[in-house]
Amino acid sequence: MKAMIANEIQQLKDEFEDSESVWFLVDLKYRILDFNQKAASNSITFHNKEICTGASIIDYARDTKKQIDSDFIECFGKASNGQKVQHEQNISYNTATISARSVYTPVFLDQELYGISIVINYTPVKS
Repeated sequence: MKAMIANEIQQLKDEFEDSESVWFLVDLKYRILDFNQKAASNSITFHNKEICTGASIIDYARDTKKQIDSDFIECFGKASNGQKVQHEQNISYNTATISARSVYTPVFLDQELYGISIVINYTPVKS
C-alpha cells in the first residue's frame, strides 16, 4: 500500500517538477507532503526561508500584507470537500506584486481523500 501511494505521489510530482508552475501536495491538516523545485526556490525568494515537508502551508499562503489567508482557507476547504477550485488574485511580496492563478485539486488514493494538489501560475504585475 505505501509503495502504491509513493508511486502515485511521484507521478504527480513528476508532472510538475520541471514546470514553471509552483506545486504543493498538502494533507488535510495543512501540512506539506511534497513540492516541486519552483516552490522551493520561490519560498526563498518570497518568504526568505526554505520550505520543507511537514511545514504548514499556511506559512507560505500569506503575502507581506497578510491579505490572502482567508481566500486560501476558503479554496482549500472547498477542495477538501471534493471540489476542484480555481482562484485568481494579486499577491504582494515586499515591493513585488504578482497576478496568481491557483488551482486546488482533491487527490484521492483508493477512493479516499489523501490531500490537496495546489498548482500556482503567476506573472509579475507591471506598475
